[in-house]
Amino acid sequence: HGMGKKVPIAEFDAEKVKLPEHKFDCVFSKEMMHHVNDKMRLLKKIQASMKKNGQFFFTNYVITAQGKNSSRVAEWNELDGQQSHFWSEEEYKAAFAKAKLDLRVSEDLTARYCGMIADGFRNLKQNMDELVEEETDPERHSELLHALAFETKRWALRAEALQSGDMALLRFGGLNAASVDVVR
Repeated sequence: HGMGKKVPIAEFDAEKVKLPEHKFDCVFSKEMMHHVNDKMRLLKKIQASMKKNGQFFFTNYVITAQGKNSSRVAEWNELDGQQSHFWSEEEYKAAFAKAKLDLRVSEDLTARYCGMIADGFRNLKQNMDELVEEETDPERHSELLHALAFETKRWALRAEALQSGDMALLRFGGLNAASVDVVR
């Protein structure tokens, strides 16, 4: 929509990323931190990259105490095709403090997210037949059916892990604590 010039978006390797210092007003991360093994390194890089009074907003999957030994979490990793390194809410809170990120909001979005997954399944059900019928190339038709089956299974497993309480989806928000004036 022409916003790429105003807000450039670029892919990066979270394990190796080098960020410019004091450049960003805001850092946003949507459900990707669980794939990062060295989260502490990345959080410190993020903090250093933020301007004075910079803000951060993350949504991410977190593991609950109940989920630590859950087979659903192991299935999630297996089905996702890439390893997740899930942290608990408490681990994130401690890491934010250690990285000098002043956490102001920690909100559980699990119920709302599960509703969004259910809506997605309803919409898929309504549109799937039409989508499959429109693809006339036999090879692409087969690829489409495979992709639909894969995504359906993956999201069903995620929904099950979230609804069971093994996992949660949280929103974290706050400020660059290195630039926050503390009033006592």
